[in-house]
This record gives sequence, structure tokens and C-alpha cells, in this order.
Amino acid sequence: MMLKSKAVFERLLARTRAIPAPAPVPKAMLLHGDPGTGKTTIVKVLAHQSGLPFLYLPVHKLASAVYGEAESLLGRIFGLAKELANTTKQSVLLFVDEVDALAPAEPGETPGVSRRILSTLLTHVDGFYESGVILVGTTNRIKAVHPALLSRFEVVVKFPLPPHDDRRRLFRLYAHHLP
Repeated sequence: MMLKSKAVFERLLARTRAIPAPAPVPKAMLLHGDPGTGKTTIVKVLAHQSGLPFLYLPVHKLASAVYGEAESLLGRIFGLAKELANTTKQSVLLFVDEVDALAPAEPGETPGVSRRILSTLLTHVDGFYESGVILVGTTNRIKAVHPALLSRFEVVVKFPLPPHDDRRRLFRLYAHHLP
């Protein structure tokens, strides 16, 4: 993935360095912050720069699945990630955008479905530690992520809004062609 400004990328990267270089790679990371702060972009850049296989878990597909099918789909995706890690002999990045929609803290109208999906998700995340799969989740609403899932993330990185002057510069950079 290419960004229009290498300087913007370097500044984003500098703000997200939560782990010193020699530290072991975490098996589960959560990136949280306001919409538009670069969480999803940095995951895509991380995938591209690392050269690791990248899988995207489409939360909207799980949400629209027939009763009982969501758990099966979730299991198949996690199984595919583990199989890919074993086959390629390298780690696999499994990306879940808007993880709060998958395992909400407040289940809402479908508490049974949410509980089953959460249980399936926790089972698979707990099995990651020797699988070669690295889970990377993002959310705009960290308080909406179920506490049981939140506790599984070894690294949690906040993406704050850039300072006002930086936002103005970014706006000018990306909107220069607009009337």
C-alpha cells in the first residue's frame, strides 16, 4: 500500500511504536481511536511491509450469517489462518476491523448469538500462542469491546487524533485537488 506522503507515514509509525525492536511479537494487538486516525491504514502498511500472509475477517459477513453459521465461519477462518501459518512456515496476520461489532460488551438484542460468537472467538484466540497467527483488531469504541476479549490483547495501542495543525496539513495534502 502506498501513502502519498512518506513523512506522514513516518509520523504515524513513530506514534505507534509501543514495543521495542527486540521484544517478541505479540500474538494479539488491538488498535483503538477515533475514526480516521489511521488504524486500518497502519494494519495494511504493516501487512505489506512485513511481507507476511494477511487474512481479513469480514465482521459484516458474520453478523449477517444464519443462526449458528457465524460460529462455524469464525472457526473456518481461524482454521485457515493456522493452516496457512503451518504451510508457509511464517506468521500470518489475521485482521479484524471493528472488533467491537464481533464481541460487544453489551450484547443488545441477540445476547445468545453474541455469547456463542464470543465463546468461539475466545477459544480460538487462546489457541494462538503456538499457532503462528497474529490477531490484529481495530475499534473506534474500546469500551464497547467485551472485557473477556479485551483481556486477550497483549498490546493495546491508542491512536489519538493528530494535533489541529497536523490535521490542517493533512487536509491540505489530500484535498488540494478539490475546488
